Amino acid sequence: MKKILVVYNPIKPEAVAELKQLKKWFYSNKQNEVTALPSDAKILPNADICITLGGDGTILRVAKKIAPLGIPVLGVNMGFLGFLAETDPVEMFPIIEKAIAGKVKIEERMMLDIESSGKSYLALNDCVIRSGSSSRVILLNVKVNNLALADYIGDGLIISTPTGSTAYSLAAGGPIVSPKLPVFIVSPICPHTLSQRPIILSSDSNIVTEVSKYKSNKNIVISIDGQENFNISSGAVISVKKSKYKLKLITHPGKSYFNILRAKFNWGMLSDVRRTNR
Repeated sequence: MKKILVVYNPIKPEAVAELKQLKKWFYSNKQNEVTALPSDAKILPNADICITLGGDGTILRVAKKIAPLGIPVLGVNMGFLGFLAETDPVEMFPIIEKAIAGKVKIEERMMLDIESSGKSYLALNDCVIRSGSSSRVILLNVKVNNLALADYIGDGLIISTPTGSTAYSLAAGGPIVSPKLPVFIVSPICPHTLSQRPIILSSDSNIVTEVSKYKSNKNIVISIDGQENFNISSGAVISVKKSKYKLKLITHPGKSYFNILRAKFNWGMLSDVRRTNR
């Protein structure tokens, strides 16, 4: 008998409705050790498998709490994109059955340890340092392993994992990176210098960003996975390195990473006109 944890997004009616169906399915399959909690629960109990009902945001919200417990996560997509939450509701029950039987593949996804002003944060996708209420550019001084990398001037900076390479980093012009690669992606946001472009660094790097005492460095925000946002002041230092924790993600047995890229982003697909004229 497996201990099952179900985490659902309480503000999504479809997730709440699906939870009811899931509970009925567990009952009919005599799976009694099931705990259901909303995604904003502060503490999650130990379990053998965690099932999330929501979208990618639900997984991001759960990741920092579930990764230290080492519980594998199966994401059921009730959201818009569903890049991390690979499983659709119509195929949920057969996949859950395989997961309980241990007949699924589990990928480990690298996470970030972020420290600033004596506080620590855990992120699956990215750490973003950006201008807040001001529309003026900010200046960020970045070092890698105590060596100067660049002085970034623009709207901010994104430091992401390979998992996060398809999120904000991609929108800012960063590359798509296979989640199996041990790297960081550093992507400037709207840089004011043509030479400042995204760079890929080893995940063994310690990336330290200092908010310099620049005239427009005011109301700066640090954002963790887009879920937690904090104001930081001029002179603040943000350290980012690879976390000892990894998210264990149960992947869909019938979908590869590249299948999902094509399905969700139309990546590498010919246009309808070119396909018709082949």
